This record gives sequence, structure tokens and C-alpha cells, in this order.
Amino acid sequence: MRQKLARAARQIYYSAWVGWQMESNWANPIEFLTYALVKPICHVLILVFIYKVVTGGESQQNHFYGMFVGNAFFVFVAALMTGIGEMIHTDREHFRVLKYIYCAPLSMFTYLSGRGATKVVLTGISTLLMLIFGRYVFSVPISLFTINYPLLTISFALGLLGIVSFGVMVAGFFLITARHGGVLSVGIAGLFYLASGTLFPIADLPAWLQPIGKAIPITYWIELTRRAVLGASYFEGLEHFSIGELLGILAASTFVTIIAAVLFFRAMERVALSREYIDRVTHY
Repeated sequence: MRQKLARAARQIYYSAWVGWQMESNWANPIEFLTYALVKPICHVLILVFIYKVVTGGESQQNHFYGMFVGNAFFVFVAALMTGIGEMIHTDREHFRVLKYIYCAPLSMFTYLSGRGATKVVLTGISTLLMLIFGRYVFSVPISLFTINYPLLTISFALGLLGIVSFGVMVAGFFLITARHGGVLSVGIAGLFYLASGTLFPIADLPAWLQPIGKAIPITYWIELTRRAVLGASYFEGLEHFSIGELLGILAASTFVTIIAAVLFFRAMERVALSREYIDRVTHY
């Protein structure tokens, strides 16, 4: 058992190393880190500009705080869902190494986990910088002394598992699609962005969209991270749930998502292998 765990750890490490090289595009580390620092700040400025335009410059501080923190953490959803899925197309279509990965003594789940770990680290830096920028530039009430660290740690870990599981589902679908299928991951991330209460309170969404938002674990993850960082939600729709209830729903929905992701990926993998899609390249 110990040998299997050690082997899996090595596989994840080397997969993460490959992911770092691909994410940085073999660039100079200092140049890449500079880019990694500037990107989240630009993201924040665009978000604030859009907010000011939509609200006509009116001050709605509580909504702004909730939206700001929710968006800072939603970056993980966009990065992991699109990133993990597009690894399939990148390795198959661009680098043309997917068939060799399948020939190696390595689980695809381990490989995807390692590659995803790199994105988690880089996205974590972006989120941290966004929160710091919001605290000192836009006076978002974030304090190191008031953050609920146990709640943030538990909810973040559960939410991350759910997000990675959605990414694995997308990767499974990409096994049987051509490279233009990449728009699917962006579309799903956009739907989650709208339905999860990141930008708008759940209570303000159309009646037909609210059940979708309440059915995905990302909604409860965003709510819990807001409460952990800000001490309150500032958004309506889930305020009647206690922290314990939210954690229970997040844990249950994450577990279901993980099982669904494994079953779906395996099913798509069997289809791709039987139809020889693993090394098929789209020539247009």
C-alpha cells in the first residue's frame, strides 16, 4: 500500500512538473511570474469597471463585497474546468503525446490530477492577489484576524474536489470530440458563473435557473468561502442555511459529483479506445 501511494505521489509530481513547463510555455520564471502577478490585477480592474458601469456608479457596498470575493474564488472554476478538459485536446492535437501517455504505466486520473495541481497553485496566487488588491484598493472588509480559517480550509478542499470532478467530466467528453469542442468547457463554466450566485444573488435569478444553481456544489462552495472570508454572505438566497447545513450539502453534492465524474470518464474512455480516437488528430 505504501509503495502504491509513493508511486502515485511521484506520478502526480512529474505530471505537475510537465504542467508547469506547459503553463509557463518554457518561459523565464521571472517573466512568467510577472505575468502571473499582473493578470489577476487586470481581472479585478475589469470586474470593477463593469460593476460601476452597470450600477451607474451607485454605491451598493454589500453586494460589491459579496461579488468581489465570489469572483476571486470562482477563478478556480474557470481555470480547472477549462484547463483539465483542454489538456486532452492539447496533448492529442498539438503535442500528439496522448497515445504515449496511455501506453505509460500511469493512470489518467493521476495524470490529470498532477496537471491540475499546477493550475491550482497558479490560480491560488491569482486569487490571493485579487483579495489583497480588493482589501487595500477597494476597502473590501477582509482581515487576517477575522477570517474563519477552519471553515475556509474545509470548504475550499471540498469545493476543489467538486471542481476537479467537473473538469474530469469535461476531459472525458473531449476524448470523443474534435478540438473545436473546447467551447463546451467555456459554456459550462459560464453557466455555473451565472447560476452559482457568484455574480448575482440566487434569489435574483430567474425561477427556472434557481434549481440549477442549488443543485451544483459550486454554489455552496462560493457561499461558504464568502462567509469564511467576510464573516457574512451579503447575498440573498442561501442566508437561511447554517454553516453546518451548507457544509453537509457541499460534502454530499461533491461526493455525488466525484462518482459521476469517474463513471462518465471511464465510459467516454471506453468509447474513445474502441473507436481509436486517442491518436486521431483534427486536420482543420
